Amino acid sequence: MAPTLYEPPRKRLFSGRSVKVLLVLLVVAGAGGYLYQRQPGWFANAAASFLGLFGYELVTIDVATTPTQANILLDGERMTELPLRVRRDGGSHRVSAIAAGFAPAELTFTADGNKHLILTLKPERRH
Repeated sequence: MAPTLYEPPRKRLFSGRSVKVLLVLLVVAGAGGYLYQRQPGWFANAAASFLGLFGYELVTIDVATTPTQANILLDGERMTELPLRVRRDGGSHRVSAIAAGFAPAELTFTADGNKHLILTLKPERRH
């Protein structure tokens, strides 16, 4: 009698259930991306609530600048969304505002509660 080779049963790469789960995740990710573009503030609030569950309470730092088109930096990093969210740790942080044709403005604050900061940039002197 000739010996036969054993071949284990071949498993499909994706089962029907796996494909359904991947499709649901794709739809949820797409919906999340769409909502983030439409309402980014909602995501910031949701993230703050989620982090609060793990003891990372966040404070809101509202920053107003004159002129209004100034770029905001938090501890040297450019921020693209206001209000700023910072962990309530009692630490000291630096907020700067820069704009073309103006001297930079800077304030230091302590992250112990919500704040409203106003930065006024003065025009640079031309020689």
